[in-house]
Order: sequence, then structure tokens, then C-alpha cells
Amino acid sequence: MGLLDFFTPHNNSPTNENKSDSRYFLDAQKLWDYRIGGYSNPSKAIELLNKAISLNPKDDGHYSHRGLAYAQLQKYDLSIQDYTKAIDLNPGSIFYLISRGRAYADIKKYQNALDDFNKVIKLDPQEPTGYINRLIIYWDLGKYKEALDDDNRLIEIDPNNCEYYLGRGWHYAELKKYENAIEDYRKAILINPEHGYGRAWQELAITYGKLNRYNDAIDVLHEALRINPEHYGLWHNLVIAYILSGNRTDAIKTIEELQRINPEMADKLLNEIMQQ
Repeated sequence: MGLLDFFTPHNNSPTNENKSDSRYFLDAQKLWDYRIGGYSNPSKAIELLNKAISLNPKDDGHYSHRGLAYAQLQKYDLSIQDYTKAIDLNPGSIFYLISRGRAYADIKKYQNALDDFNKVIKLDPQEPTGYINRLIIYWDLGKYKEALDDDNRLIEIDPNNCEYYLGRGWHYAELKKYENAIEDYRKAILINPEHGYGRAWQELAITYGKLNRYNDAIDVLHEALRINPEHYGLWHNLVIAYILSGNRTDAIKTIEELQRINPEMADKLLNEIMQQ
């Protein structure tokens, strides 16, 4: 199961046991908006799903979808109740456990959330979503070693996923383990130089800046701009790097170069620099 699957409603309904609930369930699904990853009208979806459940109370999918709608309305206790009912009916569903774990996390019941994510990992040790959600909790709780262990596990599962190197790099940087962070950002760039609209380049340059290695940051930003010359953040950081390195001449030249490429962006950058 891929990560995207956890952001879309699972069409487990209706079952063959009772077809009369299908109209209400399908009407509810017409309200699903993939642009927002939720129901366009969660209250209406709940109303329709209530009718579907009244007609078929043994369909785990109905409870799961209603749980999603309740979560959108931040009615997390009701959301958890529905996910629990779905899990009772279908205890092997990773999706239901992940969803309930997230609802627990939203109300800061972190141990309950960890319990659910641990169950996911036990059910399928190769499913990355359990580790992703668990490491977020670990990090928020200050359990940095455990979070990094999950970072490492994700990379073991998929060593060609640049997002995992980006995540671990960011964690290393937050812990001031800058050389480790640099190594991970470099790996992410090797895998996909254009991923995330230049995020890895940005983070690498920022990390060099934290080490006062401004020339290295400048080199990285120039490399990134050759790939993505319309990225405003890269231009901004390049000018800042020149200024911090004491090279105001090249900072001005950079703005002039941007002026030729994108005058509107150059004016915005110049105004921001003047205000700092």
C-alpha cells in the first residue's frame, strides 16, 4: 500500500450483505474532494453515512468514512469511536489503524497513537506509513534517537526515496549534526535534483550557512538555479549568502541578473533586502 492510499477514502462499501445502503454511501462519496483530501461538505457526508450505517451496521467502510468526516470537523472523539468500530469489524486494516492513530495524535493522546502505529508496523514491517507517523510522534516527544531509528528504517525500505533522506537530513540539522545533514541532502539531490521544487538544494545551502560556509552555500545555490531559474527562494538565499560572506558586489550583480530574467521577482527581492 502506498502513502497516497492513506489520504483517499477506501471504497470498502457497500458489502453484499445489504445493498440498500449503497445509494447513501455513494452519495456521500460524491462529496469527496481530492483537492482538499476530504469531503467538501463533511456534515452532509455524515448525514448520508448515518443512513448507510442504519441500513448496514456491519460495514466497516461506512464507519471509516464517517470517521474521516468527523476528523475534518475536529470531532476527534467521534472519529476515534468510528475508527474503533471499523477496526473491530476489520482488525487487519492498516488504513483504519493509521487513521485512528492520527486522530489520537490530534488530541495529544500520544501513547494511544504510538500503540496504533506500532500495530501497523507489526502487521506490515515494510509499510512506510507506520514509521512515518511514529517518527513524527517521537520527534514531538523529544525522543530523537527513536525518530532517527525510524528515519533509518524508512531508508532501508526504500533507499531510492529522496524524501526520506530529506527528512533525516532535516532531523540531523535540527540536532546540529550538520555534516550528517549535508550528506543526506546531497543524497537526496543525487536521487532527484528537481524534487520538491528545490527543497534539498535549499536545505543544503541553509545548512552550509549555519556552518558559516557561505562560499559552499553560494556554489550550491548557483547549481540549483541552473536547474530551476524561476525559484524565488533560491535567488533570495543567494543574495543573502553573498551579503553574509561580505561580497555585496556580487549580491548586487545577482539582483541585476534576476532583473533581466524576471523584473517583478527582482523588485520583490530588492524590497525585502532593503527592509532587513
